[in-house]
Amino acid sequence: MIYVDDMFIPKRIGRLNAKWSHLFAFPFNENELHEFAQKLYLKRGWFQQHKLIPHYDVVELKRNMAIKKGAIPIPYKQGIGVILEHLRGHKTEKEVIEYLENNKIKSNFLFDNS
Repeated sequence: MIYVDDMFIPKRIGRLNAKWSHLFAFPFNENELHEFAQKLYLKRGWFQQHKLIPHYDVVELKRNMAIKKGAIPIPYKQGIGVILEHLRGHKTEKEVIEYLENNKIKSNFLFDNS
């Protein structure tokens, strides 16, 4: 499954001054993540091989595109926190997936055209 958090950390990278979030796969599947990133026109060179959570940083526009294309929006602190608990051996992969599914952000308002 592909997830996108709501970190929205403001940062200037090159000429781009934006709010950034994380796009990642859990269970970790690098191929699935790269295939999804291609749908968002993210360059492979932007992939961050972080030792805990490999991911792409995405701006708000790409985050919204990711959600439209099926990424599950999750709260940053809770989502990343529960994955770190899994990596530390305190939660099983199944427990993490259940948590992420039960705590996804209700984001339909982003696309409500009424």
